[in-house]
Amino acid sequence: MQYLYNKNKKNTAAHIWNEGDTYCRMLSTGGLKMGLRIVHNELDDRRVCVMCQNNYLNKQYREKFIG
Repeated sequence: MQYLYNKNKKNTAAHIWNEGDTYCRMLSTGGLKMGLRIVHNELDDRRVCVMCQNNYLNKQYREKFIG
C-alpha cells in the first residue's frame, strides 16, 4: 500500500494513495495541495486519514461481497 504525505511534517495525516488520487479524493477536489507531499511505501508511524480508511475498507468490502 502507498501513502501520500510530507515527510518533513510529522503531525500531518498520511493519505492512502490510489493511482493518481487519494482514497478520500481530497487531492482531486482541491482540499489537499500536492506541494511537498510525495508517495511513500512506508507509513513511518503516522496516523492515516479516516476518510481514506473508510473509503478503502468500503472498496474492499464491495470487491469481496458484491463483486
